[in-house]
Amino acid sequence: MQLSNKQIRFVSEYLVDLNGAQAAIRSGFSQRSARQIATRLLSKADIRVLVQKKQKETEERLQITRDDVIRGLLRAVEEAKEAGSPQGQINAWREIGKMMGYYDQPAPPAPQDLTEEQVRALSDAELKALI
Repeated sequence: MQLSNKQIRFVSEYLVDLNGAQAAIRSGFSQRSARQIATRLLSKADIRVLVQKKQKETEERLQITRDDVIRGLLRAVEEAKEAGSPQGQINAWREIGKMMGYYDQPAPPAPQDLTEEQVRALSDAELKALI
C-alpha cells in the first residue's frame, strides 16, 4: 500500500518524540481526534515498517546503538544519585523502561470482556490475577 504524504509526514513527526498524538497534530490531522488517528496509523503495518526503517537509518547514520543509549541512561541514573536528585533518577529509569518495552505490555482483559470459553482456558494463576 502506498502511503500518503500526510502519513509519511506523520512518521517523520512521530520519530521526533515518539508521541503519536502530537505527531498527528504536527502532520496536519485534526487535534480533536489526534489520539485516535495516531493509534490507527501506528497499527498499520506499512507505517510500522517505515518507522522501523527510519529508526535503523538514524542508528546507522549516528553510529549509535540501543545499548549505547541505555548505558548513557544508566550513567545518568548514577549522576542523578550522586547529585541527590531522585527526580533525575526516576526520569532516567523511566526512559530505560520505555526502551526495554516494559510499558508496551498489553493490559490484561477486564473480566467482563472475557467469554465463558476464554475464562475456562485460563490457568489458576491467571484467574487469581484477574481477581
